[in-house]
Amino acid sequence: MIYACKSLIKYHNFITKEETYWHQKSRVKWLKEGDRNAQFFKLTTFKHRTTNRISKIKREYGTLTQDMKEIRQLGVNFFQNLLSVEEDPNAQAIEEILQCIPSLITEAHNQILTTPFSKAKIERTINNLPHNKTPSPYGFTCEFFQKFWVIIGEDIYKALIEFQEAKSILKSWNTTFLALISKTHVAKDFKSF
Repeated sequence: MIYACKSLIKYHNFITKEETYWHQKSRVKWLKEGDRNAQFFKLTTFKHRTTNRISKIKREYGTLTQDMKEIRQLGVNFFQNLLSVEEDPNAQAIEEILQCIPSLITEAHNQILTTPFSKAKIERTINNLPHNKTPSPYGFTCEFFQKFWVIIGEDIYKALIEFQEAKSILKSWNTTFLALISKTHVAKDFKSF
């Protein structure tokens, strides 16, 4: 009898973990936790993957490629060119115009904005984040930070204070994912995103 109960508990724990895994993967927000919908979440995830997959893309000179390495490189090149900052030949003129615009930030506002971070405010901010969201490319959900704050909170606080004092941020903190949302049913090139 005890063995059957332990097996039932193990099975329940496994099913709960599987459901949570597929729920997070599926990005379905409207279902309540506790519903036994692992199969639904799994199918939703596979549908997202099929719909969102870029299986072929047009090169700059018009031919198509289905090679995933080439598609990745074309995407990286396209968005690096699109999002990179070029030296503006009118930078000096823009600077002169900006000097004519009155500053709306008062000294009092500036003091508030430059006040050192407090542990309490950081923890409050972390606790106000939605559970199933992932704020970084590393895959840790907000719920992870909330649950393990007692363990990792001091390290995060020290890192933020170091950032504030050094006035610079680690390059890895500024990495991001670009979510490519197609403007058309089937994107033919990266301009379609």
